Amino acid sequence: MKIPMEQILRLTIAERIELIGAIWESIESTQDLPPVTAAQKAEIERRLQLYRTDPERTRAWDAVKERLEKDE
Repeated sequence: MKIPMEQILRLTIAERIELIGAIWESIESTQDLPPVTAAQKAEIERRLQLYRTDPERTRAWDAVKERLEKDE
């Protein structure tokens, strides 16, 4: 299936985020994801360490998503 970019860009930000989520869930459910690279692992570890040292700086996904939906 090919959806023209112009059609996607006519969606609201919330609708585009929802579309991204649906696409990601469809990819994730196949369990055929590419391997994580060394650089990606290092970035995950860096972010995890930041969280461990200062968990108050983080935001829950629900809060981030809600803020993004309000900004549309």
